Amino acid sequence: MRGRIISSRAGELASLTVQNKSAQTQLDGIEVKAGDTLDFVVDCRQSVTSDSFSWPVVLKMRNIPQNAAGGDDVTEWNSQTDFAGPEAKPRGTPLTPWEKYAQVLLETNEFVFVD
Repeated sequence: MRGRIISSRAGELASLTVQNKSAQTQLDGIEVKAGDTLDFVVDCRQSVTSDSFSWPVVLKMRNIPQNAAGGDDVTEWNSQTDFAGPEAKPRGTPLTPWEKYAQVLLETNEFVFVD
């Protein structure tokens, strides 16, 4: 597997290749301005033999104060906890009317087209 970190402004910042092992990725001093994006891209390189991987990411942003008297303010994001999405409903929870309607619409597509 190959993992890359790509900045919308600066291009590729890092590239790391691993196979059946773990690796640390640490980049310091990346300048990010308003509107910039950082993409974490994973690809399988040569062949597809397995699709299992994990890449937990922790981003720390240091805000530099305008005056010299204030200390650095650090904001942190963790991909496992901050970007996890909504929690799944417990099994057996009834669907709302809108969820039922969406499910029926999706199921009708199966009957419209015959293979």
